[in-house]
Amino acid sequence: MTKITNKLFLIFPIIFIFEMVFGYTGTLMMFGKVSVRVVIFLMSFLSLYAYSLFYVIKNKIKIFDLKDKNSVLGGFNIIDWSFLVLFVSTLFSMIVIPYFYRNIPLALDEIRDSAAMMSLFFPASFLIKKKQIDFNFLENYIKILIFGLAVLHIALYIGQSYNSMFLRHYFETLIKFFGGSGIHPPIILGHGGYVRIIYSTSIFLIIGIYLFLKNIDNAKPYDYLFFYSEIVAILTTMTKSIWLGMAIGLLIYILGYSYNKAKMGKKKEIVKLGAVMLGALLMTVALDFTMFSGMVSVRLGNTFIHSSLHNDSPEEKEEIKESDKEGAVISNDIKIHQMKLLFEKWKSKPIIGYGYGSYVEGYLRSESSPFSYEMTLFAMLMKIGILGMLCWGFFVISMIVFMCKNCKSNAQELYSWLFLIVSFGAIVQTNPFLLNFSGIGFLLVIGLTCVNKYVLNCEEKTIKE
Repeated sequence: MTKITNKLFLIFPIIFIFEMVFGYTGTLMMFGKVSVRVVIFLMSFLSLYAYSLFYVIKNKIKIFDLKDKNSVLGGFNIIDWSFLVLFVSTLFSMIVIPYFYRNIPLALDEIRDSAAMMSLFFPASFLIKKKQIDFNFLENYIKILIFGLAVLHIALYIGQSYNSMFLRHYFETLIKFFGGSGIHPPIILGHGGYVRIIYSTSIFLIIGIYLFLKNIDNAKPYDYLFFYSEIVAILTTMTKSIWLGMAIGLLIYILGYSYNKAKMGKKKEIVKLGAVMLGALLMTVALDFTMFSGMVSVRLGNTFIHSSLHNDSPEEKEEIKESDKEGAVISNDIKIHQMKLLFEKWKSKPIIGYGYGSYVEGYLRSESSPFSYEMTLFAMLMKIGILGMLCWGFFVISMIVFMCKNCKSNAQELYSWLFLIVSFGAIVQTNPFLLNFSGIGFLLVIGLTCVNKYVLNCEEKTIKE
């Protein structure tokens, strides 16, 4: 395969990744009723599958011979098989189950994009194994994009802080630049009007933290700039689930990294990590009192408050802080109520659920998307039942076991990857970030990182032999 052929086939996937990071909801440019994201996705889908087929035909590779490790299916590892199980399960809950409830249109509305994104895993995995996709280049490319995303978050936060119409003007300008037919993403402000820069693409900032942690021992000065920029950008989201998800992931990483380095007698690296994290903490505290006007501590303080714990305090004189407390009470009460209703409905169909697109009758969070709920775990349980959740569990556990077995010579790689998957898993529990282009895109990064590790291990075995 020539380099020119490789570049021609991969140009649309590269453009698609760029649009995924900076395209918000993907509707800044519209072609009639079709968004630019859908168009670029379709071109990427065709490119990746066509490239895979072209490679198979040119190199006379068998497809269905399970005994031949060089064939397509024969080259499947546990990650490929578990992703296939998850994909088939998703199609079952998207088409088969909703068919019996005459609910296919809503099911397609909810999960069609996610299922389509999932399908990209298979050609991407194949091409990574055949070294037609340079994973190191892909990581560096993503790192540059995510740094740009962090800078954009910070700039938008500062702009909106000084001008309450800044975000609206920003999106209106972008839409005009792209022809004037686009739809700008919703501008989500905090309860009481405080500034928040939060979109579904904001979860990609977590990948930036992962890329820093993965190579912290060899970090250069610009890597620290990258890391601290990601932290500031994450703070601008004013989203507690992202903060807490990151904190849980960092705790696992710090403990694992410190244990491993202590076992190796490398105390300097532990001190270095401690200094980096202390720097992040001190920076957060300093920015909380300056740039964020105390809202970071206020938001964290209201994390678990709900109506039974909420009492008006005459000492709280700042209206916006009190307003956030009221917003947190309302939000948490809604989530508690949601869990009860979703759990009650699940009990009627515990094994296979009601399928994607289903919802609790009489309790809609959105007229346009009645299936959308913040409490992801309970919503998924109601929709796909125990059987579907087992397929998700099989996928996640397979990746964790695989990485634990294959990162024995590089524990730091394991702990940074665990940070990635744990953070993502925690973040999506209280926000509908999982079942969309961004959420599945994040999941693809997690899965394809495992595939790349498989390739590297095969190369190491070959060299030793």
